Amino acid sequence: MKSKGKYIPVLICTLALLFLIYHLDITQRFLFIYREQQSMFLYDFDTICERYLSLGGFSLFISHFIVQFFSIKFVGPIVTALIGVVLSYLIWLVVKRIHQALYLLPLCFLPLFYQVNILFDFNYNYEGFISFFLTTVFLYLYVRFAHSMKVPYRIAFASILSLGLYLIAGSIGLLLSCAILVYDVIQKEEKSYLQLITVALILLLGFYLIITGELQSSRYAYLNDFYYEPTMEPHLTIQYSWVALIVLLLVALILRFIPKMKASIEIVITIVCLIGVGSYFIHDANKSRRNIIYPIIELQDYIVNEQWDKILNSRYLNINNYLITNYANLALSHKGMLLTHLFDLPQDGANSIMLQGNFAETTPEIWAISAHILYQMGNIASARNIAFDSFVADRYGNPSIIKMMAKTNIIYGDYPIAEKYIKILEKTWRYKQWAKDYRKFLFRDDLVEADPELSQKRKDLPPEGTYPFTRGAYVDLLNILDGDSPDKNTIEYAIAFLLVTKDAQSLSQFMDKYYGTKVLKEVPVLLQEALVENNEFDLGYCHEHGVSEETINRHNQFIQKFMETQQKGLNPEAALKREFGRTYWYYSLCKF
Repeated sequence: MKSKGKYIPVLICTLALLFLIYHLDITQRFLFIYREQQSMFLYDFDTICERYLSLGGFSLFISHFIVQFFSIKFVGPIVTALIGVVLSYLIWLVVKRIHQALYLLPLCFLPLFYQVNILFDFNYNYEGFISFFLTTVFLYLYVRFAHSMKVPYRIAFASILSLGLYLIAGSIGLLLSCAILVYDVIQKEEKSYLQLITVALILLLGFYLIITGELQSSRYAYLNDFYYEPTMEPHLTIQYSWVALIVLLLVALILRFIPKMKASIEIVITIVCLIGVGSYFIHDANKSRRNIIYPIIELQDYIVNEQWDKILNSRYLNINNYLITNYANLALSHKGMLLTHLFDLPQDGANSIMLQGNFAETTPEIWAISAHILYQMGNIASARNIAFDSFVADRYGNPSIIKMMAKTNIIYGDYPIAEKYIKILEKTWRYKQWAKDYRKFLFRDDLVEADPELSQKRKDLPPEGTYPFTRGAYVDLLNILDGDSPDKNTIEYAIAFLLVTKDAQSLSQFMDKYYGTKVLKEVPVLLQEALVENNEFDLGYCHEHGVSEETINRHNQFIQKFMETQQKGLNPEAALKREFGRTYWYYSLCKF
């Protein structure tokens, strides 16, 4: 039984690895990809020195190097699961020296599970996970080699490890020093209380970094907050993995006093603990996933990779959320379906087309989608401005935003500025080919004019003296339409704005100005429906502005069905949805 028992830890770790890979892929697939979009790794000596030769720079370097490959399918889940199982096994090797009970092995996965749970929060940097892994490595090194050392050497070794970890990985050095202290006390090492010196050294170093301005406050000097976005306030759960590591050592001490069990009983208890820990992890992970940000992150990935069909087939489209509707409308525009399928989606005013005013919060997600929407509209000036704001705000660079900056500056003919962004992308692993493809446009107006996308966007540029986005997105669209070669996407977005805002006056002005011109030679059906509703007592106006008899007859059917439902005391919204749910009339009825 003993010979078979030695393989059980390997079996448990293998099962945990497979479970984690599957679970992480199911629950955090798009979070891994999102992290890749927020952490550009540049193969550039000056950038490496500037970014990583700082407090915690080594763990940041390792995390950014790993994260750059998360765009490859399964790399994020596999790498994270592998690192996680290794760190859990290292904890097990430490705990075994306190108490050799197999059923403690499943408990050694608890710190990992808390770390994985924090990774559901994209504001928690992957650097924190790498730093925790380094902590378990350093703790194991201490336990492995300090046992035979004399007191002064043991204290010195612990101090070197803790201070070294603090310098290369940040505040987690304090956790290591506390874990070493607890371990020595549990093991009754000679003068174990002297490990308080190690803890004191870390506290003093943190205090020094605070008073010199290197760190903002004690939160960043002594807590897991060091690895959280500085402008955000983390939940208390961010500290759980640190606490779990210390508690695990104490639990091992307590369980030491339990009499030795039969191997078969110990295996049964181990299985029960493993199932319990796994169930707890799944339950906690499912709670963390119930957040509107996860659908948004998934749709953001589809936009970055121009997978418009995946957006339109997404299960999230019926969620009543402005940002999700923004993504869907952008996909419809790219597919040429904006004015045929506009009311297939839960539209609700101008913010459904693009977030504006108080809804346009200054967050990376909103900046990113706004830049893409404005670019699709043909509002290149505003797209460039918002992309630049995002570029400045991103600490480590967002490749999709840098692409936008390169393209918009090429369109403007600002080639030296565009080259600056192309050079950044040339220093990356994934985007250097894109940079190479766009480098050919630099200082070559003839090539820009020959490219269908870039040439059209150049024609969309506003006349000099205009200030885009000062009077709203719709006014900017009208300015673009007054140009020599109006963009089809610009026309469709302008009409979409008119429809979702139900602005009858602006719609009449739009029709009077543009009907019969190159902007509006034919009137889309949804626009016809709006014209009929706004001019139902002046059908002559409708006929003069491109409304078909079919649309007029269908409107009469809608009115008749509406009157019948009222007479029967039925809910018009429910009764009319099946037949008219995708019409302007139904939208106008439901959105007061």
